[in-house]
Amino acid sequence: MGGSDVKLLIQKLLYVTDVSRGHNHLSMLLSQIRAEFLTDGEKAVMNTQIGKRCEEIEVRLIDPSLNERTICLKKWVMRKSAENFSSCYVLVKTWNMVVSDNNLQSTNVVQLWSFQVGSELCFALVECGRRGEGSSGTSGKSYGKSDSIYTRKKGEDGDNSSKNGGEGASSSHRSEGQDGASSSKKSGEDASTCPEN
Repeated sequence: MGGSDVKLLIQKLLYVTDVSRGHNHLSMLLSQIRAEFLTDGEKAVMNTQIGKRCEEIEVRLIDPSLNERTICLKKWVMRKSAENFSSCYVLVKTWNMVVSDNNLQSTNVVQLWSFQVGSELCFALVECGRRGEGSSGTSGKSYGKSDSIYTRKKGEDGDNSSKNGGEGASSSHRSEGQDGASSSKKSGEDASTCPEN
């Protein structure tokens, strides 16, 4: 597949709603996203409203079993009041298939990485282990299982950028990640009229 501009976006413990068939989505708070990964054009699309909903973009996803599929990324804004709201990115449409094919549960800790293939945005989902096995949902540390899956995929593609990309994403947690969170918050304000589902 090949790829470049590899970034670690989030490491999280899956919620019950992340693995529920009735919800069919993976949610990621914008405040927890560690790096800026969308182009200006992609942001503009995702801030575009169709009726009461925000537009979505199709991306390619490599799951922990190395299956490749198309999934949709969109932004939700969750309102508590007119001035109090939070924004999140969600992966939707085929997410239930990812959960089923990889036996994901609410005890799983996962990482989501972004990378580019040409001008196309792609994601890689990595399973780090389960809660209680020494992994953390928010620490940002990499563990043996996730490293082996990620390196294996990149090695097959002849892409040597995974190591540098991973280091870049970790070191950018304080600088680029903060900038990304700020710009994500701003994006959330731009899309503040979008519904939460």
